[in-house]
Amino acid sequence: MPSKSVPTLRARRSGRVPKESSLERTRLVSDPDVAPETNASPMKSVVWFLVVIVLALITYLGLKTYLTDSPEETLEPTLTPTSAEVSPNIVSTTVLDDDPIEPFTNTTYWNQNSKQIQSTSTEDAFIIQNVKVQPHKSYISFVFELSGGSVSDFPQVTAEMLDDIILTFENISLNSSSLEVDETVTLNLGSVLSLTRTEYSEKVDMYLIDLLEKKSFALYSKVEDEKKLVILDVLNPIEDEVVPTTQSTPTPTSGVSPTPLPAGAENYSNEYSQNEQKIVSSVTDKSVKITKYNYFDSSDRFTYNLILSDGIPNAVASLEGNILTLEVSNLALDGVVGNGGSGSTDLSATGVVHVQKVDISNSDGTSKYVFTLDGARDFKLNADEEGGTMSLEIKR
Repeated sequence: MPSKSVPTLRARRSGRVPKESSLERTRLVSDPDVAPETNASPMKSVVWFLVVIVLALITYLGLKTYLTDSPEETLEPTLTPTSAEVSPNIVSTTVLDDDPIEPFTNTTYWNQNSKQIQSTSTEDAFIIQNVKVQPHKSYISFVFELSGGSVSDFPQVTAEMLDDIILTFENISLNSSSLEVDETVTLNLGSVLSLTRTEYSEKVDMYLIDLLEKKSFALYSKVEDEKKLVILDVLNPIEDEVVPTTQSTPTPTSGVSPTPLPAGAENYSNEYSQNEQKIVSSVTDKSVKITKYNYFDSSDRFTYNLILSDGIPNAVASLEGNILTLEVSNLALDGVVGNGGSGSTDLSATGVVHVQKVDISNSDGTSKYVFTLDGARDFKLNADEEGGTMSLEIKR
């Protein structure tokens, strides 16, 4: 193939350069063998966008499959607490032997009439420290421990029998027990179904004792082991409720001497009078112990209890004017004042109404408890061999 000649300098200056030797700019732009950079960038964006969409779809489908295949979380239901869970310390699981405030035949205490403990102080505010339900063989005790005021000060407490028993405490500034307002403690103890604290407002604390049927009950207060207690005992079950029979002998009254006891006969009970009264037992030596004492003043009587061990001692109570003397013999120990000791308690200072004080002395196995009254009053001396107590009651 003949070679092309190079243009001379003259030809270049004259502009006579052959046309086929000039550059074709259009070919540089439209050469199909070279892809321009400006067209590659949009394609990459489209590809990456599709890749992101596909990955997002795969991730979503995978997560959905994982969540669907995972076991469903089971929500535990919220259980309403039972009375045992809310107040585990209110109901005693131990059934105690009977130790009633009075024999069940004493209808002065055991009846279905509404009862009231008179307030000993209208100025003091009281606190309910604890509430406890204590089953006995023949009755259920509802025990309220209180604080406030002097040792024997109590608020006014009313027990009203309707179809059930409504128990009302007045002048209560605080309730520190575990029993909340509107809380019900299910009991199902014979005829006693439940205890509910129904209301607390304006220092009045109220309770409802739900009964299967009306039962006789006793309401009283006492000081025991330096604790102030208000107690409501509800007789239970039915077969243990004793209906007193009409006595064939008249009840001794003030100024009437009781029937003399046969020689050698034991006697553990007396009736109210102002005459000399005796406890006669079979104990002849100095073997009985007085371990402690307690007393309480209710709406109709003052009661002074001696807690005994190792038998029942012989005792005699006599009234001269306003001085009531209880003499207890056959003692190996008097745990109140000690053997050969003496002491005195100002009862009026503790809120007792009609008994001013008691002076105690012990000598040679005999203790004297001398009560100063505000006047001559009927009294009754009893002993309980099974319960190990001797009680002197003085009527208001």
